Amino acid sequence: MEKPRRLVSLANAFGAFGYISVFFQWTWTLLLAAYPILINNPDFLLPQPDKGTIIKPIEIDPGLTPVMTVIAIVMTMLVLVAAAVAIARLPKAIGKKANALTQSTVKRILPVLTHHKKVSKKMRQKLSRRVVISIKLFIVILPLFALVFVTPTSQLSVPVMWTVGIFATTCSIFYFAVQALIAWLGKITYKDLW
Repeated sequence: MEKPRRLVSLANAFGAFGYISVFFQWTWTLLLAAYPILINNPDFLLPQPDKGTIIKPIEIDPGLTPVMTVIAIVMTMLVLVAAAVAIARLPKAIGKKANALTQSTVKRILPVLTHHKKVSKKMRQKLSRRVVISIKLFIVILPLFALVFVTPTSQLSVPVMWTVGIFATTCSIFYFAVQALIAWLGKITYKDLW
């Protein structure tokens, strides 16, 4: 029996949102960890221009202004359309890439868990599901524990740091839990999920 396409798509959408939430969670933790380095050494990211360089303003020929305006509007519209297409495809791309990483990890871990013994297909699926859930839980919880080692700054208080970190963790767990619930209710295998 083939799984309903909408149910698989819905579960994959929640999985993609979960991975996006995990990405923002890791970004938050890494930015907080790198904040002292960025503040103490701002030239690290944005080097200062030489003081001796003099920049002359560019003069525009007044005869080409309407043509340049139309070209600028068309280019802006093309960039906006390209950005919209990229943003629309981003969750699917993130979900598929994260699934490929998770599945390859499962393939490498399963022989270790079974001590390289033959296991029935049902037991293999059960172990795969548990390993996938464990991996997702690990990538969600690890940035929250990393916040313990982040030094607070005067611009950002500790409660704000932890509130955003806990909120991101909660969102990630919620998305993955809804995905697992849909997969369980719809009897969707973890190979079909992102």
